[in-house]
Amino acid sequence: MPAVIYIFSLCTFTFGLSEFVVAGLVSAISMDLHESISQVGSAIAAYALGAAIGAPIITALLANWRDKTLLLLTLGVLAAGSVAISLAPDVLTLHGVRFIIGLAHGVFMAVASNAAVKLVDPVRAGRALSLVWMGLTLSIAFGVPLGTFFGSYWSWRMVFLAIGGLGLISTLGLVLLMRQQPR
Repeated sequence: MPAVIYIFSLCTFTFGLSEFVVAGLVSAISMDLHESISQVGSAIAAYALGAAIGAPIITALLANWRDKTLLLLTLGVLAAGSVAISLAPDVLTLHGVRFIIGLAHGVFMAVASNAAVKLVDPVRAGRALSLVWMGLTLSIAFGVPLGTFFGSYWSWRMVFLAIGGLGLISTLGLVLLMRQQPR
C-alpha cells in the first residue's frame, strides 16, 4: 500500500476530529463565548451542511483540478480554519468558519477516496478506500474523547490549535509523499 494512503487516513482523522469534537466541547465553548448550548451546538450542523454541499457540488465544480492541488487546498482550509476557530470571538464566527471547513471536508473525502483507488491495483482498491475512511472512524472512537478531555483540562481553543497543527503535519505528509498526477 502506498504510504500516502496512510497520510490520507491521518487527514481524515484530522477532519473527523474537527467535525465531531465540538460535541464534547459544547459546554466549554458555550461558557467561553457567553452563548446558549443550542447556539453553540448548531455549529455541528453548520459543519455538516458545509460537508454536504462540498462533497457533491464543489467537487464537481473543481473536477478539472489535480487531486494533489485540491487535497492541499482543503488541508490548508482545515489548518487555517482551525486556528481561526481557536481565535473565534463569537458564535457567528464559529459557525461561519465551521461551515467553510465543512466545505473543505466534503471535497477532501471525495477526492482522497478517488485518489486512493487510483493509486493501487483494482484488487486492492477496497483496502485502500477502507484505510482512507479508517481515519474518520478513529477520530470518533479516540480523537473526540481525547479532544474532550484536553478541552476540559486546558481549553477548547487549544484543541482547535492542535487540530490546526495536525492539519499542517498532514499537509507536509502529502507534499512529501503524493506525486502530482495528471488531471
